[in-house]
Amino acid sequence: MMVHGKQLPISEPVFKLVSFRKKFSECDEMKKDLEEKYKKLKSIISMMDYVLIALSGGVDSNLLLRIVHEVLGNKILAASVISQIRSDDEVEWAAKLVNELEIEHIIFQTDELHIAEFNRNPVERCYLCKKNVLTLLTHLAVERKIKYILDGSNYDDLKQYRPGRKACAEFGIISPFVQAKFTKSDIRSLAKKFNLSAWDRPSQSCFMTRFPYDTPIDKHSIIKVKKAEELLSLFGLSQKRVRVFPDFVKLEVLPHEMNKLIENENRTRIIEYYRKLGFQNVHIDLTGYVSGSMDKEIAKEKISE
Repeated sequence: MMVHGKQLPISEPVFKLVSFRKKFSECDEMKKDLEEKYKKLKSIISMMDYVLIALSGGVDSNLLLRIVHEVLGNKILAASVISQIRSDDEVEWAAKLVNELEIEHIIFQTDELHIAEFNRNPVERCYLCKKNVLTLLTHLAVERKIKYILDGSNYDDLKQYRPGRKACAEFGIISPFVQAKFTKSDIRSLAKKFNLSAWDRPSQSCFMTRFPYDTPIDKHSIIKVKKAEELLSLFGLSQKRVRVFPDFVKLEVLPHEMNKLIENENRTRIIEYYRKLGFQNVHIDLTGYVSGSMDKEIAKEKISE
């Protein structure tokens, strides 16, 4: 820039201002896109009367419950499942919002390890599990004369290996987030806006995902993994998985939290406690936590079909 014949340096804040304006514009577009999706979502829900919502306690189904309540009021029945293959606190998270909104909540106790073939941990494990749960919900819906059963599946699930989606299709389950093209990021953003306590809750998955496919699993295997992950919870980790293989266990945590595993006291506690559980060799995955890491090869095959 020339001022009265003198060369002045280009001010750095000029670039920062341009960058800020660009980001602000992008944020504005993202906000507008989310608002449009939200309008579409409410329009979809408004076409229904009384609904049954499959409530897992995760951010997806919690947000769905919150929005359906906004549109339909108390014309909602929520249903959750507790079992040994699920996290013990899932129903607690589900109950928080249900109690706040004063919605009727039915809780089923299931035992998936007694489903034929399920305890072999087959590739279609999630399909068998979902089919079992949806059979219960369908009977409940018929008993209560409820026409619509909703779940919290989102648009990103269509890009991942989700055999449970097959069961949803067979039972005619409605996934409003999928229809309105809500991504996981959209859901967390809107849940935060609604001030839902679960908006930043780490993604959960059943404990069968801790084992390779086609590995026989019993209740003792599940209990050991639960205890192994409970210890990691004491270290303030945002996300963690203990993957069990024949000769070792592999710990998956977020990369920036790996140091919490190798601090002298924590490392010693892990080694000693895991050996008591029967896990003699403990590895840390340097890649870090990856959702569905046991599905990677299968996902490639299935999604490309």
